Amino acid sequence: MPEDAPDCRRLVVVDPDPLAWPELDALFARVPEARRALEVRPDVCTKRWLDRAREAGVTELVLLVGGVRARVHEAIAGGSWRAALQGIAHATASGFEVEVVMPVWRDNLGDLVPLAEWLLALPAPIRRFSPWVPPEGVPGPHAPRGDIAEASARAFETVRRKKIAFGFADPLGVPPCAAGGALDHAGWLFLERVRRQQRASGAFVRVAACEACSLGSTCPGVEPSYADEATTPIPLDTSMGWRLRPRDFDDDDYRYVSAFDNEGGPGRGLLRINGHCQMACAFCFVDRRVPDFPGDELRQRIDALAARQTDHLVLSGGEPTLHPDLPGLIAHARTRGFEVIEIQTNGVKCEDAAYVASLVEAGLTKATVSLHSVDPETSDAITKMKGAFPRTVQGLRNLRDAGVQAQIAHVITKRNYEALPAFVRTIGEWFAPEPGAPWNLSLCLALAQGISDLVYSWVIPSFTEVRPHVKEALDHCLAIGLGFGGLVGQGGYPPCMLDGDLRYYEDNLSYVYRSPDHAAQFHKSEACRRCSFDALCVGLRQDYVRSYGDAEIQPFTAELPAADKRRLPLAP
Repeated sequence: MPEDAPDCRRLVVVDPDPLAWPELDALFARVPEARRALEVRPDVCTKRWLDRAREAGVTELVLLVGGVRARVHEAIAGGSWRAALQGIAHATASGFEVEVVMPVWRDNLGDLVPLAEWLLALPAPIRRFSPWVPPEGVPGPHAPRGDIAEASARAFETVRRKKIAFGFADPLGVPPCAAGGALDHAGWLFLERVRRQQRASGAFVRVAACEACSLGSTCPGVEPSYADEATTPIPLDTSMGWRLRPRDFDDDDYRYVSAFDNEGGPGRGLLRINGHCQMACAFCFVDRRVPDFPGDELRQRIDALAARQTDHLVLSGGEPTLHPDLPGLIAHARTRGFEVIEIQTNGVKCEDAAYVASLVEAGLTKATVSLHSVDPETSDAITKMKGAFPRTVQGLRNLRDAGVQAQIAHVITKRNYEALPAFVRTIGEWFAPEPGAPWNLSLCLALAQGISDLVYSWVIPSFTEVRPHVKEALDHCLAIGLGFGGLVGQGGYPPCMLDGDLRYYEDNLSYVYRSPDHAAQFHKSEACRRCSFDALCVGLRQDYVRSYGDAEIQPFTAELPAADKRRLPLAP
């Protein structure tokens, strides 16, 4: 392990008897905040050994099991099967978090489901069930990936019913093109595989199925020894339809307040009041398991934001309208003097005009409403909420009619980028102001981005693919006077990708946002240093560069408005 490992969140020590290792205490001391796990054979887990493990500060155990049959277990994992059964029972009863790992070979494939069923019968539950698919190079009777996918899917469904976490011990597991759809209910496994591939040193090969696969831009292929197995390209509708799943370990905490630290521009603070949502968009980075946060805590956070600035407060989620205290939170923000009070919403609940009136009475002044297509079928497919489209559109109308400053948030993905010009034209027709009246609607564009491990990177199109459609859409916005934003900063479209045309940026330069950790999230090339926009542009997300590289970056020269020159340079 590196000498400096401040980001280690779960430390797993692998050894036949790690408690006998003299350096164990020193290793644990180097990462005091990490969860401490030992990977051992279950037959070592006597009550006495478990007491020693607890005294050493161990909280989790990873137990290797070869199968549910004695001869199979003993041939694959070693040790006594009877002692292994007792060890697993002792470990779970002793209060340890237990993960059971089963190596999957041709000879024990039929043991996966029976083992899962046996584990459910234990008096105390395990934490996670993890088949391990031996990688190429490990000698043994490898099973076909399609057969592993089918058996794993049945085992996963067995433990899922008891709310036991599951997944492959090695994220490479089974490629989606070889799974035959068996694991589509747990599509997050394929995201973990792609991320593992991008970090792996081993070689992968492209097969015929890769050419037509929606994962083609992010997945480097399959392992060479599996190239002859049957593979089928994954359609985009299928990969975008995979349900989002949170990680089973190292869960991220999305409870945070984010201050928009614009230098010389208006202040803006964002507060997430929940994580859960009726929708399940494939590009959403928020963990939908997060419930409504307590109102008293949220009021304290609003007070903290008000102490820094009272220009603008954004209440977001998840879906903030699902929080029963939303009107009260808006009213509290009004008493603290916020000039603009905004919600970021899918608009579904706003189809109720009376509910919108209650928000306006409380002090709501602005709403950003997510809408990713003007085709009802496509929209509902993206959000995975049947019948949501007309409710969102009606919610938009109700907000505008109530005098709320409305904005449409449109996330560009591989599913909808070609339709962007038509989207803008239709929005212009639906929400055109009365003759002579100003627009009371604007458009906020964002490119889908790999902000967290919950975002499927293959839904992200390349800037080159998107460029002509974005330019056509923005030209129409300029022609009809429909305001737009979202192009600058961490959710935006780097100026060089639009040929440095300042018509698309000049009204938005005072709203550039970069978080304190932007340098770790984004990539800038040497070419960026020659660009007029260098000090205002955060660059490309690291996840984007892993998929597409940085060759698209083309520095340009332009005369920035004087007001924006005064803002240069931003803090590095």
